[in-house]
Amino acid sequence: MKNRWFQKMLLSYLPLFFIVVSVLVFIFFFAVNQVAEKENNRANEQFAKHIMQSVDNELGTLQRALLSEVFFSDKTQFFFNPLYAQDTRLNYELSQNLQRFVNSASLIDSVYMYRQSDHMVLSNSILIHADEYADAAFIFAELGADGESSWSSARVFKETRQSTGRTIISKWYPYPIGTEELGGMVLNISVPALQAFFTGIGRIDYSNLYVQDQAGNWLFGNVLAADMKTLKVNSALQSDVTGWTIFAGLNETYLFNSLRLISGLWIASGLLIIVVGLGWLFYLVRKNYKPIEALTVRIEGYSLKKSLQLSGGYDEFKYIEHALDKLLEESQMHSRQLDENRVLKEKLLFKELMDGLEPTSAAELRGILYRKGFGAEVACWSVVQIEMDRYAVFEKQFSRNDQHLLKFALKSVVEEMAQNHKLTVWAEWISDKHLAFVTGREKAANEQTWEHGFAGYLDELLDWVQANLSFTLTIAVGEETELLERLYLSHDTAAHLLHLKVSLGTNRRLDQRSLAFNAMTEYYPFLSVIHKISDLFKLGKEEWQKEFEVMIERMSGLIMPRKDVVNLAEYMLHHFDNEWREAAPTELVPEDESLRRQMDEKIASFDTMEELFAEIRKELTLRFAQLAAWRADSGYEAVTRQAKHYIDENLDDANLSLAQISEMFDMAPSRFSIAFKNGVGEKFVDYVTRVRIEQAKKLLIETDASVQDICFLVGYVHAVSFNRSFKKLVQMTPTEYRNQALGAET
Repeated sequence: MKNRWFQKMLLSYLPLFFIVVSVLVFIFFFAVNQVAEKENNRANEQFAKHIMQSVDNELGTLQRALLSEVFFSDKTQFFFNPLYAQDTRLNYELSQNLQRFVNSASLIDSVYMYRQSDHMVLSNSILIHADEYADAAFIFAELGADGESSWSSARVFKETRQSTGRTIISKWYPYPIGTEELGGMVLNISVPALQAFFTGIGRIDYSNLYVQDQAGNWLFGNVLAADMKTLKVNSALQSDVTGWTIFAGLNETYLFNSLRLISGLWIASGLLIIVVGLGWLFYLVRKNYKPIEALTVRIEGYSLKKSLQLSGGYDEFKYIEHALDKLLEESQMHSRQLDENRVLKEKLLFKELMDGLEPTSAAELRGILYRKGFGAEVACWSVVQIEMDRYAVFEKQFSRNDQHLLKFALKSVVEEMAQNHKLTVWAEWISDKHLAFVTGREKAANEQTWEHGFAGYLDELLDWVQANLSFTLTIAVGEETELLERLYLSHDTAAHLLHLKVSLGTNRRLDQRSLAFNAMTEYYPFLSVIHKISDLFKLGKEEWQKEFEVMIERMSGLIMPRKDVVNLAEYMLHHFDNEWREAAPTELVPEDESLRRQMDEKIASFDTMEELFAEIRKELTLRFAQLAAWRADSGYEAVTRQAKHYIDENLDDANLSLAQISEMFDMAPSRFSIAFKNGVGEKFVDYVTRVRIEQAKKLLIETDASVQDICFLVGYVHAVSFNRSFKKLVQMTPTEYRNQALGAET
């Protein structure tokens, strides 16, 4: 049996070997010349397309960056405004912005702006009148031109007549777009830098290429301008973006040398391959046959004994089939268990890193990082947290299975998009709505270039999710740390940034730069505003809504963490609950339906501060309407309106009292007191005191009357009583209030 199996394997391989070798030899000699020429021409054309697309993409990226970072900036708008023509600081800051933009890309030679109102030119290095500017001819040629400006031909550029000329191409951008021109902006691209960019794209030894502008002038390439006419052109492609044309031809020196070398070596190498192949074939057959021989011997001995125990006698193949099926099932089960254990182990080690715990197995952690693609030369580590916006809506909208599917898709997109951007990430879900990933910047990478590429990756991820999935994300980037053991600090800073999204907004990228121009604000100053709004609300005055909007507008420009926003909202709801219970009748105040309880779900699931306070305002507006309707239906409105008018007209009457005014309306004092409280929202005595103190505050600021005189003017007989009431409501004496108010005005 041993020799039979060996012969079968050998004879099954030999015919295939000779057939494959013969066919390959025939196909090679038949097709090598045609295929080589055709493929070289096609590859040459594709390479030319690649070069043109690369140049178009690079110039397009620079134009978009110019428009977003400079052209549409506030400083640029101020520069073209004649009112700011003499603003030295603005000119300096704008020049610095232009210099930073020039430094951001090697292709940029310079950028300058021309203001038509006073003919001034501001560049990244100089502020000068156009008559003295060496490039003024280009400005006046482009100024007021019809149609969209295109890239100029190659020209020599100087900023001053004494400076050395540089070869550039330029593009004019009229400012502003679509209306009367106030001037314009010029982007200059260095032609030598374009040549360097072209050289750095890839190997160009096998192709002869050069690029011409719209006027037919040579721009760059590995064929000099003098040799353009002698080049055998195989393809010519024109860019839709720049209007330039790239001409490409084969470098025949490299091509035919390579073909002659292949033709000479093939006969000798073909014979050598056949001999080596035959020897390798016998070696492989013998090597592969040994385990089969050992297995066959063992199976023969065991299966003979086993099959004799079965009815029907010896059946070797049936036993082998059963054994192999069982072996495959156990192997698959073992493989699944290994995969599950690996996933769980990765999740555990990831959580330990985020929590700042020492990993249970440092060797396994290094192995995971190696499998994820992290090398040994990582200079800085950082953690990025991704939070799904409006997660409560997401849970209601999708079933549990669909939620898992979408989360799996999100994680896959994060990893695949990172690969496309040549980034290494390790991503894991750390909660129901939080996906976190670890990334690292290698020592060899340029920090600014890496950060720019990483930000582009995150922005592309945000745009893709918004366009293709039914939810949005907020991404927080933690601070970098050099030590892997301190990665939890980056995780903590990312989590802190996510707590600020209630102020900064959703569907965006958050990093430490998000806080650069915004200071953290505490919520305590808004407590007094809430008191003022609730007083207006209780008194039935529509002004409470305007004050509410003013408060939200003030808060929208500030940064507060989520817990402070929650505390402020809960304080407002609690305060309005108390005012509501005091002002509204019993039938409008259910025992188990407080404002706070109604808003529990909103407070637990809101994403932004505006969203939460919009819901609160909606509920307060509804209750205000209910209170106003009840007061109108109760019949107290006319009485309270007349009473308030009488009080306002007789504030200086020291004898003004509940008994006096109730007698005017021919009502018992107790009945009038109830009517007044239901109509106004506060007791008669409290209302009179508050109105008198408000009038006193006005007199203290607007007149020079003494405190004693003001005391009498607002209906108080004794200054002691006046001072006590004033301090109770205003938290300071009348004299202190006047000094503070006058000091603030000064």
